[in-house]
Amino acid sequence: MSKLKNFFSPRSIAIIGASPDTKKLVRGRVMKALINSGYKGKIYPINPSHSEISGYKSYASLDELNESPDLTLIAVTAEKVPDILGELSEHNCHNAVIYSSGFAESGQANKSLDDSLKIAIKKHKITVLGPNSVGFFNASDNVAATFSPGIYVENSPRVNDGPGRRLVIISQSGGLGFSIYQRASNRGIKVGLVVSTGNEVGITSLDVLEHAIEDEMVGCVVLYIEQFRDPQRLENIAKKALQKGIPIIVVKSGRSDASKRAAISHTASLVGNDSAYEAIFKAFGIFRAYDQDDMLDMAAVFTGSKVTCGCKVGIVSISGGGAIWLADACSDAGLKVPEFKTKLQNDLKDFVPPYGGTSNPVDITAQSLHSDGNIRALELITKDSDVDMVAVVATLSEESILKKEKKRLKKLSETCKKPIVFCSYTLPKEENLSDLGDCDIPAFTSFVGCARALRTMHLYNRYQLLNLHEKIDNISSPTLEGLTSTNTEFYLAETFQQLGISTPNAKLVLNIEEALIASNQIGYPVVLKVQDPDIVHKTSSGAIELEIDGETHLKNSFKKITSKLQNKKTPILVQSMAQPGVDIIVGVTKDSDFGLLLMVGMGGTNVEVIGDISFSPVPISKLAARELLLGISGLKPWVDESSNLELDIDELSEILVRVSHFAESNSNFIEEFEINPLRVYEPGKKLLALDGYLRIKSSK
Repeated sequence: MSKLKNFFSPRSIAIIGASPDTKKLVRGRVMKALINSGYKGKIYPINPSHSEISGYKSYASLDELNESPDLTLIAVTAEKVPDILGELSEHNCHNAVIYSSGFAESGQANKSLDDSLKIAIKKHKITVLGPNSVGFFNASDNVAATFSPGIYVENSPRVNDGPGRRLVIISQSGGLGFSIYQRASNRGIKVGLVVSTGNEVGITSLDVLEHAIEDEMVGCVVLYIEQFRDPQRLENIAKKALQKGIPIIVVKSGRSDASKRAAISHTASLVGNDSAYEAIFKAFGIFRAYDQDDMLDMAAVFTGSKVTCGCKVGIVSISGGGAIWLADACSDAGLKVPEFKTKLQNDLKDFVPPYGGTSNPVDITAQSLHSDGNIRALELITKDSDVDMVAVVATLSEESILKKEKKRLKKLSETCKKPIVFCSYTLPKEENLSDLGDCDIPAFTSFVGCARALRTMHLYNRYQLLNLHEKIDNISSPTLEGLTSTNTEFYLAETFQQLGISTPNAKLVLNIEEALIASNQIGYPVVLKVQDPDIVHKTSSGAIELEIDGETHLKNSFKKITSKLQNKKTPILVQSMAQPGVDIIVGVTKDSDFGLLLMVGMGGTNVEVIGDISFSPVPISKLAARELLLGISGLKPWVDESSNLELDIDELSEILVRVSHFAESNSNFIEEFEINPLRVYEPGKKLLALDGYLRIKSSK
């Protein structure tokens, strides 16, 4: 059982600061919400100024109670909170929601009060939600421990009624969390729990997430996050969620400078590196949403439908235009809409009018509104082995349009192993949404949103394959023995070789005489490179000369390159000029939250300008490495299976695996590692490291 089970499902609740005045934003609304939610446990209002509040006896203090409440709701000014926590401890009360604001989110002026709160929590061993929290709503158990007006949703189905798994909403912004709840409820999505974590001095978003995935009734968790307090813990929880088949969807804010400033004042957060978060989300099967509709489209399929592993969509529609629009949206989302085989088309022609269509999409025409054509088509298509999921394009604005076929639709949903969704091109009536909810079928009002949601189900199985079934082999890695704190390309040659990466023939020289001898031994054309650990970007620093084709050219280039050196003893690398190929950057970077991350992207001199780079935690499997390469736009002409272009993607994937293990094995030492460019050729031709850089922690 989750350690937060009693917190979110208390049998008795005390409200310190309760008020009969429902116009008071916090103190009055909390009591009202708890009563109106249908809470079945005991309620103890604590306020010495009143003998009765909202029909409940009011108590002057906790001393008057005959029991220790499972949960205490604190609705008083911030400066009183630390002392109240002491009183809770004296009365054996160990769970509290703190609504009060005026702590760390208010800046340095309130830091001492924030410190006092943290000391009190630790001293008295109180499990706290907040401060600066809007509270929570456990809809499954009717516990509305919140003052948010967002729990009152007009004309929406009860969130804990009917079949299907529930949605859990976790938000560091209380207002946004309950607004997501409102939107979800209006769409017919069944919500089990909404939690506003506030400043997260006690219970964190990850604590609630870990609690949520222990509930077998939870089908999906969505989070609005400004920063995870313990980001490395996120990896373990995400893996556990994948094992249980509970998708996680995150809106991670703080991507812009303006939003980062707002986040600090909002929940006392310091927003993490967005590229690192993006890498972690992709690596551990966490979906990222960028607006409320996108988030809830994904949540709808995960709470109201079965997850599929395939990408082939069957479309049934009463509108030819709607069918075409959805087919295009599915194609844009990377899904397939295959033409049905002759046998299925002939079966469909038994009831589809001649002016309709049976190839896929199936246009059963508006005539089906007055027949059972819709459900008959569904029953046939869901049995076809070439279909992984089915989408119905229909109008849901007509009264009781599903009543006639609801029984058959419900039976089909229960027996069919494939997801079924509806996409309405008109605004749906609540009655029709409720009928679909009873059948455990999600509904959409956007063709693009519907297609993206279907794609999400397909991707989720891919995430599970990568994380749960793809083995990461143990690979021996080079050690860092003999290397200094900063190492240039020449001194990394042995490390490159141990990683299975070849390097061009090269020699280190100190003067033009040595350079002439080395060039004649290597053979023209050659390259000159300054080997200065302080020069990472050689091209912009004038520290490299390319395509030197003879002695005269060499002398001029050597003079040019050394004239810029303050230290005339800086060694110069004479290297064989590599043949043209595709330049990639491969490296390792350290993130303050997540540690070392593997980096790969389009390389060369414009890597910072292009910014076509993907990241991943280490180590990585070969299949995951290939997935990482798929995320690089510049590589798509070569990675695409239908491409005629040849590039040794398999060997590049192997190198990513080896570099990732090298990073993990030396994680206590590596600060930064880069191979740029790593030149990649067609299969059968060795990849070449043409430059590199390694910075490790000093032994001092």
